[in-house]
Amino acid sequence: MGELATNESHHETYLARAKNPVDESLVEKLTKAVHDLEASKGGFQGWVYPGESVEQAFFDHARTVCRRAEREVVTLVESGAQVRPVLQQYLNRLSDWLWIAGKIA
Repeated sequence: MGELATNESHHETYLARAKNPVDESLVEKLTKAVHDLEASKGGFQGWVYPGESVEQAFFDHARTVCRRAEREVVTLVESGAQVRPVLQQYLNRLSDWLWIAGKIA
């Protein structure tokens, strides 16, 4: 998320130097991972209570932090900041993956 902390006038420099910037291919990989996990679990089978196990509690916490970051990015966009839409997509898919991974943990 260094990109979000970078001054807008330096975004091009940041992206040119970034080793693995978030891009559409990363979002696609996460989307595929979400679909693969859903297929292995059999799709939605009802809501899970947070923290039924230690592993699930860790996934729930990570998902909560990810959703908070996603809301902050939306706030940045609404304030007029230039944020690449792919960053919002990535955070959304990541939180989906964390939720599903927590269900099968």
